[in-house]
Amino acid sequence: MAIGFGSGILTDFVFQMIEHKGNIKCIDAGSLLISGGLGALGGGPSGAVAKKVLVSNLKKLSNTSKKNIGEWLSKQKHSLKGNKHLASDKQIFGNNGPNKARNDHFFERPNGTQYHVEAKFGTSGLTPAQRIAKQHLDSIDPSLYAVDYWSYKFFGKVGGHTGAAISGIAAGVADLSDCDC
Repeated sequence: MAIGFGSGILTDFVFQMIEHKGNIKCIDAGSLLISGGLGALGGGPSGAVAKKVLVSNLKKLSNTSKKNIGEWLSKQKHSLKGNKHLASDKQIFGNNGPNKARNDHFFERPNGTQYHVEAKFGTSGLTPAQRIAKQHLDSIDPSLYAVDYWSYKFFGKVGGHTGAAISGIAAGVADLSDCDC
């Protein structure tokens, strides 16, 4: 609801500023409150629907699609932190036996330390080989192996916030004041 309220006010404010060529004295506070209220009212239901729709559809994706989404999100997450992407699908250790483990990504931090990243989507967990790799690397230094869990709960929050924001924006656009200011 708060996201819908904020989106409604902000959208209405921006449109009023454009309409009145930046003259803040012409902002209609009543219109802002109405837009915020409409955004809040619509934000709850819109957010709940968007949450259910997004999670439901994500669960229907193939494992390959889920893997690709999770790996892409992890690559972006670690790159945005200022880390340099060095490789993908790099063998951690083990030859061809049951303990063979590969990472999804290999990064270097600004301080020069390197680490492996494993991305997990939905309810998937580490494979036996990945658990062994994590335990081994954690015994050396816990920062050498990062596991990013992209859960359905995470995507539900994204869908809920997105639905609420869209509702707020729609309310802000629908309630433009008509002032001769």
